[in-house]
Amino acid sequence: PSALLSAATGKPKATRSGPATTDPSVWPARVIVNVLLGLATAWPLVWAWQRPPLPAFYSQALACALWALTLTVAALLGRNRGRHRGFQTSAMGFERSMSAANGAMIALWLLLLLVITLHGASGLAPWFAVAPAALNFLLALSLAAWVLLAERDDVLSAWTALLWALLIAAWVNALVVALQLIAPNWTDDLWIARPELLSTVNGAAPTPRPGGNLRQPNQLATLMVWGLIAGAHLLRRWRLVWLLASAPLLLALTATGSRAGLLSLLAVAVVGVLLAARRPGEVVSAQRARVWVRLLSTAVLLAVVAAALWQVAARDTAGESLAQRVALWRETIALIGMHPWWGVGWSQLNFAWTLTPFATRPADVFDHAHSLPLHLAVELGLPVLVALLALMFIALARLPRTLREAVSRKRDGMTTALLLLLAMLLHSLVEYPLWFSYFFLPTAFAFAVVVRLSQPSVDAAPEHALRGAPWRLVVTTICSVAL
Repeated sequence: PSALLSAATGKPKATRSGPATTDPSVWPARVIVNVLLGLATAWPLVWAWQRPPLPAFYSQALACALWALTLTVAALLGRNRGRHRGFQTSAMGFERSMSAANGAMIALWLLLLLVITLHGASGLAPWFAVAPAALNFLLALSLAAWVLLAERDDVLSAWTALLWALLIAAWVNALVVALQLIAPNWTDDLWIARPELLSTVNGAAPTPRPGGNLRQPNQLATLMVWGLIAGAHLLRRWRLVWLLASAPLLLALTATGSRAGLLSLLAVAVVGVLLAARRPGEVVSAQRARVWVRLLSTAVLLAVVAAALWQVAARDTAGESLAQRVALWRETIALIGMHPWWGVGWSQLNFAWTLTPFATRPADVFDHAHSLPLHLAVELGLPVLVALLALMFIALARLPRTLREAVSRKRDGMTTALLLLLAMLLHSLVEYPLWFSYFFLPTAFAFAVVVRLSQPSVDAAPEHALRGAPWRLVVTTICSVAL
């Protein structure tokens, strides 16, 4: 009733979380942007049809196009609506964007974009290798600008849409995993991808290792972990529904045989318990009871995952894979010692590694260091890696304090985004999922959400939104070119 009264009188109802947007014209823009964002997140993750030479080209092209379309529509719909506005910027929004944390996040993407552009201009890396990365960094920069300058309610609404998209994509891939294992003849490689076949040491028939429509078991495992995190956030009020929704994701995660995925689930479960152990304003007795219940459930989960890890570690190729990875890291560190300042050039690790004599060299061919810090150090140089880590530290400096003080919806959204980032970071220490646009762009969005929500809340709305905000022109131009 108060919302209807506010809408009828033209006076928005203020709340603790900020100014209410009661203008009905806000909702069409919000729904359109959220639907597009959901499609941009989920569709590339369930896309099956691919062709050589790049196995995931079509999924990545689809992800870039849909995220560019989403940002373009968000910028175009961010018109000035006076005090009632949807996806738009404001004078106060530009004040927020000048904070140290927000500036550090913007500087991080600008630094990456500048460095790889210099690599292309100087001939250190070919332009055909620089261009795709530059496109993704431009989209990440636009995402950061959008999240930082939009109203907090719009950011939370878009974040919820992304979580639903991740959960749906995880469910679809779990169904694909079931078909790959139970009815492999149904995998036509058009709608359902064929599973990877594992070779065996004893000459036995190869066994399928499901990778869903992503065609890669470790990537599928990370998507399952993301789906479990999204389900825990979206379905937390309906425990039975949450358990039923999580069961197929856990089974699919175990079927992948991914050590990185199972370890990520362990870390996410422990950190999630610690973050949920204390809620601001909660009495001590209720807090202790909540801690014991969560610790008990986590202990059961740890036991199940530990048993799955034992089975995964016992597979024939586990030891060989680990030995190759360690050898690659050792040789990457040697290359960093040879090129500490400028690196070997963006996407030039394989070229430098191939032409550098090593005493022992793995039989496989690598084009990535399989570790995000090592890869950035060897291709961009140690100074750039240190600068990126410093900017990330500044961007997240307020996070611990905000987690202690924030309440309700803001804290839940920030915690979920943080857990998604944690899962992706752990996977990136042993693989390279961020080199795929359908993982990189949602991760960039989650990073922007964490930084945005870790900032102090704005309780009062400015009298007038900033007219002709320059970010609309910039974002629309970048995303239209990308599209």
